[in-house]
Amino acid sequence: MVDTGLLWNLTAGGQFVFGPGCALGPGSPDCAVLWHRNFLTGLDNDLSRPTDEFLRGLHGTWVSAIAYRVAPSAGLVGLKVLGDRADREDFERVLQALDWVAEHALQFGIVAVNISLAVARQGEAVLRQEPCREEAELVARVRRLWCERDVLVVAASGNDRRTDALTVPACVPGVVSVGAVYDAADFAPSKCTDTAFPDRVACFSNTAPFLKLLAPGERITTGIFQDLGREGEGAGTSAAAPHVSGAIAALRGVGGFEEDSAACTLARLVRTGRVVTDHRSGLQFPRIDLAAAAATLPTSTGDCNFDGRVTANEIERAVDILLARAPRIVCPNADGNGDGAVTIEEIVAAVNVRLHACPLGLVGVA
Repeated sequence: MVDTGLLWNLTAGGQFVFGPGCALGPGSPDCAVLWHRNFLTGLDNDLSRPTDEFLRGLHGTWVSAIAYRVAPSAGLVGLKVLGDRADREDFERVLQALDWVAEHALQFGIVAVNISLAVARQGEAVLRQEPCREEAELVARVRRLWCERDVLVVAASGNDRRTDALTVPACVPGVVSVGAVYDAADFAPSKCTDTAFPDRVACFSNTAPFLKLLAPGERITTGIFQDLGREGEGAGTSAAAPHVSGAIAALRGVGGFEEDSAACTLARLVRTGRVVTDHRSGLQFPRIDLAAAAATLPTSTGDCNFDGRVTANEIERAVDILLARAPRIVCPNADGNGDGAVTIEEIVAAVNVRLHACPLGLVGVA
């Protein structure tokens, strides 16, 4: 979680938000927070600047709690890059955080980086109307994480009400940009005047033709503020992004999906998402549906000899089973969902595994 910090010892209702073990600090048994790096102080597992997080409205802790609610069995790593106010080093610290993830991804099992921030170099525009390929430093780091570490970088699209632009770093090619929808009806949106109902693109959310996904951004309830006397939890694309980061962590923890590539994990979310039309522009985007993504076929579909790949011969065997010319025992994995039958869908999935190492094929990245 690249953000304002993560108060791992926060309590709500008398319970530690991220698990009882967090009383002892990150990395303790029964604590979902595995590690915390403070890029302002250069210290690990450091709570020397807790006021930063409170002055920022517990932003980093809140988005972390959302991801944790989506994937409660996953671990969290907090990477504090912002202080109590914006400064000229914010962008550099984001770059440092991405480098840190590349170095420690294997150690902590990191599969997604959440950036619910808009940050650019001082003097440069934060909003971009096209994929920002000119952001060479960000592009290189996102590509390294994607290609070398199988880690997806997820970023909030921004809350400027634009339908033709995203913020940095959401605009960076390879970043999974996330806009917001409402997840309830019969309430007054907090950031603008609108009629709210589930799966309506939120009036505050930025979208653009190159936006990748939508996720709930209002109203989101984590319960983390109940001991602080604060009413409501806010809203924004900052809340939408960790729904996607949590979904990625959940999928990579589901049986059969642990070995997915970053590209395949993204394909599961994009191809199973519910299509939502942005009423402001007419553009359509997939809103994540974690249950549907989790129900997709595993990457082992069609892998008859369990060697991690699918050959043309194995596809032929799967077809023979489909046509009742061979028993299922000649290729048990042809039956990807284990229901006792081989279907056309499973044959197509096996072909996609052979061609793309993913049963759903791949999706383009801006």
